[in-house]
Amino acid sequence: MTVNLDDFPVVTDKSRELLSEKQVVDYEAHRTEFIRWLAHLGKNPEVAEGYSQDTVRATAYRTDQFARWVWTEQDERYTVSFDHDHAR
Repeated sequence: MTVNLDDFPVVTDKSRELLSEKQVVDYEAHRTEFIRWLAHLGKNPEVAEGYSQDTVRATAYRTDQFARWVWTEQDERYTVSFDHDHAR
C-alpha cells in the first residue's frame, strides 16, 4: 500500500497541544515510521504484508490516544518509549 501521510493522524491537535515544538518534531518522526510500518509490514512482517488503510488509520488514532494517556496519567512526561508497564 502506498502511504500518503496526509490520510493519517500523524500528530493530532490534542497531542500537539501537550508537546513542545521539539517534542512535536520527535513525535512526528516516531509516528511516521510507525504508520509506515503498519501499512507495509504490520500484519505479517515475514512476507511484507501491511494492514488496510482503515486499520492503519484506526490504529494510529488509538495509539495517539494511548500516548497522551501515558504522558498525562502515567509518566507525566513526554516519551515515545512505551513498554509493557505502560500497557498494564
